[in-house]
Amino acid sequence: RSIGRSSSRVRRARRGRALIRGRVSDRRSGEPVAGVTVAARAGAREVIAITDEDGGYEVEVDTGAWALTFYYGDLRVERRPEPAARGWVRVIDQVIATELAIGKSIIRSR
Repeated sequence: RSIGRSSSRVRRARRGRALIRGRVSDRRSGEPVAGVTVAARAGAREVIAITDEDGGYEVEVDTGAWALTFYYGDLRVERRPEPAARGWVRVIDQVIATELAIGKSIIRSR
């Protein structure tokens, strides 16, 4: 399954670690959502990723149960902990309602 990376290479977890990857898309349009902060937490451990232009994200984690939280503007979507074992690649896609996010847009001029 593609997560929107431009490379066709499939990344594997380093020895003793696991990968959690996926794609974030809009509930109404189905389009990918870039700029979503994805926080993976297990106890006091936390790993952060930001979705790319294709809505893809990837975090490398230690083994254990990792809870994912997706932040977009002031919108927060929490998922229950998902197990990640050594050598695993977990694909966890998330659909969010971007129309519910209230936030400021920053427009850069050239």
